[in-house]
Amino acid sequence: MGKKKTELHWLSRLSAGTLSLTIIGFVFPVLILVAFGIIAIIEHGYTIHFAIALLISVLVVAIPRWFMQQAMKKQIDEMVDSEAYVVASGEWSEQEKQVWQDINNYIESLLSHTSDWVHMRQHSFSVATLVAKAFNKKELDFTVLEGLKLSEEISRRYRVILKENIPASDLVKVSQIKWLYDVNERYGERVIKYGSLGKKIWRASRLVNPASAVVHEIRGKIMDSVTAKFSESLQLNAKRALLQEIAATCIELYSGRFSFDENDIEPSQISADDTNCLAADLEPLRVSVVGQVSSGKSSLINALKEELVAEVDILPATDGVTVYRCSLVDDVPLHLIDTPGLDGNEKILSMVLHQTVQSDLVIWLLKANQSSRELDNRLKAKFETYFQDPENLSHKKPLLIGVLNQVDKLNPISDWVLPLKLENPQTAKEKTIAAALRYNSELLELDRILPLSISKNRPHYGLEAIESEIENLFDHAKNVQKNRQRNEAKGKNSGLKNQGKRLFNASKVIAKNLV
Repeated sequence: MGKKKTELHWLSRLSAGTLSLTIIGFVFPVLILVAFGIIAIIEHGYTIHFAIALLISVLVVAIPRWFMQQAMKKQIDEMVDSEAYVVASGEWSEQEKQVWQDINNYIESLLSHTSDWVHMRQHSFSVATLVAKAFNKKELDFTVLEGLKLSEEISRRYRVILKENIPASDLVKVSQIKWLYDVNERYGERVIKYGSLGKKIWRASRLVNPASAVVHEIRGKIMDSVTAKFSESLQLNAKRALLQEIAATCIELYSGRFSFDENDIEPSQISADDTNCLAADLEPLRVSVVGQVSSGKSSLINALKEELVAEVDILPATDGVTVYRCSLVDDVPLHLIDTPGLDGNEKILSMVLHQTVQSDLVIWLLKANQSSRELDNRLKAKFETYFQDPENLSHKKPLLIGVLNQVDKLNPISDWVLPLKLENPQTAKEKTIAAALRYNSELLELDRILPLSISKNRPHYGLEAIESEIENLFDHAKNVQKNRQRNEAKGKNSGLKNQGKRLFNASKVIAKNLV
């Protein structure tokens, strides 16, 4: 009680004494000087001149102040918004990336409505629930082990974000944050009141030097605005990153990726069928070649084998599928999968579909002078249906590289002059090829389409572009492969063998305690 009386007594003296002397000593003389100045201006007829001078002085201060604010605002925006803290994983499927985009829009709407830290808990549950609905899951539909891994993963990822992007996050202690909350709860209003009073006194004391006071006032306003903007943007980014990490981790949780550990991942079954070996770090890239009968698949594979490979092996054919083991540049292992030609047989169609969806990259051969695309359309429709199935929501699509073969046989047939300028076609031949490429690409919605001619009696064209495309898409294809491995690893730990092993271990502990 005595301490509080002392504080009140000091405040009273400060308010009644120091503040009054400050007003009398600095403010009052200035007001008197202003009054005499205004009277002199009016008497001598300088009112208009004074107004113009006053306007110019305001503009001299206001214009640089505005430019300074914009420059500092831009600099801060670049600092806090130049790069997203959380981005979609390259291993996610297209459907998962769409879920991610929808959740990001939802997060922005949440934060625009209310972004206080006290609401982050409710926002987090809302985000997690929305992700669950996107995967046709119920709220909290995961095992205890998956839930623990979820918490662990969110904490680990968010820790990295804070450490790399939020200043002083590694210096501030939880005890200090708790102390600030306690002080604010007990003395918050009083601190604000005293701080405001002290600030006013300090600003008044600077009137000894009016020019300096104006400069300091302008700089203070700018810095207060900038600091507030920086703090607000930084906190908003931190809140957005938290919700995004929760969304990203929940996507991986409900996709089943948390049902296994990294050391549970083995080579995909389709690769084991190709090679009869299990070497995860050496699993070759699977590039399937599909197309109608007589579209030129075998010719393309033979040409690619000679160009791409350092060594060629033909693995045993299974159900009409032939696997060629070869290598890209730097001895990167590659499997070229020669699939049966589409001929209208449903069994062949199912076989080719299986190879296509289990590939890391697909080369789709299309005969340029063949008008019918019904069989290709049927395969493409089944391909899309497979990835639209809710059970395959987390399966990443392989990219489809269309290859329009025998473009040299398009009209005018006799015109075959290389190189072709298909980006800006001039000749009749170039215009025909460009139109055919565009038509087939739009018809089958291919990711890429390239022209090809490997006729025996004419100069070859387009083979190098296909080789380059395979190499350029290597990283994406590897992500498709990893995605397939992870999907195959789902649920392996929940099988009867693993459950029996856990039961046996638990029984040993119980028996030991009983003894």
